[in-house]
Amino acid sequence: MLEAGRRRTRLFTLLDPNSANPGSVWLYTGESEECLNCSVRELCHGSLFPGMSFEVLEKRGAKNYCKVRDLDIETVEICRLRVKVAIDSRLAKEGAIMEYNTSNCYKEDCPFVELCEPLELRNGQKIKVIEVMKSFPCPIEPDRSLSMVDVEPL
Repeated sequence: MLEAGRRRTRLFTLLDPNSANPGSVWLYTGESEECLNCSVRELCHGSLFPGMSFEVLEKRGAKNYCKVRDLDIETVEICRLRVKVAIDSRLAKEGAIMEYNTSNCYKEDCPFVELCEPLELRNGQKIKVIEVMKSFPCPIEPDRSLSMVDVEPL
């Protein structure tokens, strides 16, 4: 759930009643073709990006009928989950806001490939460093120092 004292960007979407419980975490995979002409498409999909994970904060009480699911879906307040990512240690400062740029490493034998190339972040996306967790040497580029940080996608 949302940590006390930390504000996160709150968004709204529509979810089926089984997924709309506060504390539920889910991965957005995108919209179906049937959603393209829906009157509530913007509310349902407008703030979401495929591959990003979200947490339900609270139900808002409003319902809309979904033709795709053939049921009433609920308006919920959500936030993006924080992401652990490895960035250059020189940039790893708590509170720093920066643009995430992938290193395009993709070395299958690297133990940190999932930290350096997290699926939840898109190239060029703004992120805010919430916490610097630890630093370590890059096994692929020995002159490079990386820091694992907890970031909030903006």
